[in-house]
Amino acid sequence: MFDYVAVLNNKWTVKLIASTQVHTVITNAPTPEDAVTALLQAAPPVSIKCTFVLSHALADRHRSIKALQKAGYINIETIDVLSLNMSSRILDLPLNCAVGDVVFVVSGHKEQLPWYDRHVVAIRKCENGWLALDKPISPRDALARYPSTRHFVIDDDAPEADKAEIIQFFGDGKVHLSALVPSNFEAMFILNRFNKGDLNGYEVLPYCHYDVLVQFGSECDTVTLTDRVPPFTISMDVDVGGASTVKIYADEHMPGDKLLVKTFKFKGAAFRTVEITVNVDKTLLPQVTLETEYFVIDALVVPSTIPANPVVSSYPKRQGATQSSVVYAVMDLSADVDCDYFLLVTYHRDETFEEEQLWSINGIISHINDPSALIIFCYSGFLQRERLKEFRDSCFKAGYRNIRLLSSQSVQFSMLLHTAVLSVSTGQRGVIGLWPYGYVIFENDGERLKTRKSAGLLSRVKYSEIAKYNVDFAVIQDFKCYIPKETFDCFRRSVPAENFHVVSLEGAKMVDVRPYTVILDGKKLDEFCPKFLWSLADGSDFNGCLFDDFCDFDILVESADYSIWKFIQTRFKSFPFTVIVDIEVEKESSFHVYLFKDLKEVLVEYDVPHDAKSVRCAISVESACDITVIVDVVDMLDDTDVSVIQSLNIVDDTGSLPILSKELSQPELDPPPTTILTFTSDNRAMIEADETYTGDAEVLAYVRLRSRKVPQVGKQAFSALKRHPHSVFYDITRLLATDFDPNYPHPMWSFKTTRGGDGKVVIHGGGNIKTTPIVLFGLVVNSTLLYIKEHIESDVTTLGIQLPLGCAISDDDLMAISEKIGVELVIC
Repeated sequence: MFDYVAVLNNKWTVKLIASTQVHTVITNAPTPEDAVTALLQAAPPVSIKCTFVLSHALADRHRSIKALQKAGYINIETIDVLSLNMSSRILDLPLNCAVGDVVFVVSGHKEQLPWYDRHVVAIRKCENGWLALDKPISPRDALARYPSTRHFVIDDDAPEADKAEIIQFFGDGKVHLSALVPSNFEAMFILNRFNKGDLNGYEVLPYCHYDVLVQFGSECDTVTLTDRVPPFTISMDVDVGGASTVKIYADEHMPGDKLLVKTFKFKGAAFRTVEITVNVDKTLLPQVTLETEYFVIDALVVPSTIPANPVVSSYPKRQGATQSSVVYAVMDLSADVDCDYFLLVTYHRDETFEEEQLWSINGIISHINDPSALIIFCYSGFLQRERLKEFRDSCFKAGYRNIRLLSSQSVQFSMLLHTAVLSVSTGQRGVIGLWPYGYVIFENDGERLKTRKSAGLLSRVKYSEIAKYNVDFAVIQDFKCYIPKETFDCFRRSVPAENFHVVSLEGAKMVDVRPYTVILDGKKLDEFCPKFLWSLADGSDFNGCLFDDFCDFDILVESADYSIWKFIQTRFKSFPFTVIVDIEVEKESSFHVYLFKDLKEVLVEYDVPHDAKSVRCAISVESACDITVIVDVVDMLDDTDVSVIQSLNIVDDTGSLPILSKELSQPELDPPPTTILTFTSDNRAMIEADETYTGDAEVLAYVRLRSRKVPQVGKQAFSALKRHPHSVFYDITRLLATDFDPNYPHPMWSFKTTRGGDGKVVIHGGGNIKTTPIVLFGLVVNSTLLYIKEHIESDVTTLGIQLPLGCAISDDDLMAISEKIGVELVIC
């Protein structure tokens, strides 16, 4: 019996397979739970080396694996139907392909489909077998994607007419006729996978048939998985904006609803960039985690942990309409001539203007003679912050306080819209293409145009995603008409033809873009400047083409050896705002915070204290030259107590394990709580609730603690045990036992235990992490309570706790946890 592996297929049939025999346990059981019950009677978990789940649909796969886990089967692996079928189709064929060659496997004749509706799976030869490149597609799509393919596999029993049509369609190439699949092939394939063989070079490797969708608000990003061979882990940064909830779906590319994998909820309003990590193990189920990379708040924030009086900037708020007869425009051209060189243009209301070249800030001030006039300093990406500050402060000192610092990028955006003769009304949304530097999505919020999304510079640019933002206008800046047709089409398809424009320079070469092109010549530029500047002075919205003041830089946090490297996208963000980012600095002596645009400009050089493991940077940006950076050492987990529970701001996933026998104390309570959490000695917490509860019956009692990271509880922590054993804590009931001696910990633990000065047990993990049993207990209770509340209709006001005999929790500790989580805990 110990030589058997078990198989549960998608028809709920169970088989036991050995090298020489196959025994059917049950055929076509009503449910996977019934199938697993039959398996449990025929072969208990201790007698099975591995259990294979043979399925395609994720929902069925998840249900089967869950049933097996509950029954005690731990070593579970999924075989996807595509790999099995493709391996059977190419078995023993004389393909003679080199690594990298693609083969088309054609099917569908049994469904009597016309040849052009047949299914084609493209597989590529690799060093250790074959790789499925895509889900089944039509012959036309297959040939379009892989035009150099010269090997085709067709069923030998397909009608001759079908064979002739398919061969004629694919043209030159080698046609292989696959023979009838051996009756024992499924068992042979499964044993080959169990023994880590390659099926004599004919195995098609595991295939992940779904992608992951990250939904936040009305937007959705895709994490592509179908081009990877499981097991794998992939991470991706996602700007989720101000969304309070992020939902993760599995997209199986089939009609119907997507499968909800996980939901993350945030506390507090902020614009977040998060790291989504997807792990697909041998069960071929997705496990998703989320960590906040940084977040941005639309306000100036001084962290409460810093008892300092912040410097209040003298930068003035936006002025209302001016009655002045002139407006001054200043441009600093020193970056081009390597010396102080300014251009001062004085615009009058009668549309006349004077232009002067000056060599110093004082020279500019001496030419300004109207204190009420608006002075607009238009700065480029090359100008450093200190230069802006010097100009503004010099004007203030001279008595000129109506100053406007304006990014040349903002002027350029307004110019593009004005040149295309666009007027953006309240609620309308548009896109500006900055080929080859990405794009910016903007929207009229009722006062000004505000940027909502941008892609470019160091962020990934997918022009095909523009269509999902439902824009009303599209304007491309392509002064020399070099934009590739593929990119051009992404913009063109996003809006109706009459709302699509390309702004180009006079004399540029016109190709396919001529019907949509607007030429920006000198005359239009001369007309634009005075109208634009007077709209700023008079407080108008420039006919719906005026942008809110925004920054033209990003933030970069970097150490000398690049072990710290965080790029924070703030370009086009409206003033004011605050960026908050946590940084692990355990192995660093210093790092820099840079203002990053065309050049890097140091904002802060921070020397890391020798005992710091992580710090929090708060970067408050009030204007283009008023930036405050505060770095604060974050409290260490060395001093962790029950208050750690307060730091949970994401609902963690919880997982289930098999139901095993229990030896638990069950004293009577009158009246007993309706929701009870039972801790077992094998690291589970079993949930008992009323009939409105729809969640799992058990969760895992594992906790992962890392410096300044949100604690991970449940399946997430359990999954990290193999790779990061020193950060994962378990055996909570053993640690809570009254007879536990910290001098004699379990030899398999990766953490250590001592007794503190107050006589309580102290647990030591990697990275100088210290905690206590009651903290671990509190974290599991809190995480599980949040999970229960998501899956129950009734209110949970009291939570019963059952512990194994010999465990003890003091009334004070129990009360402290109750206060933190807002639910009364009672020992049952």
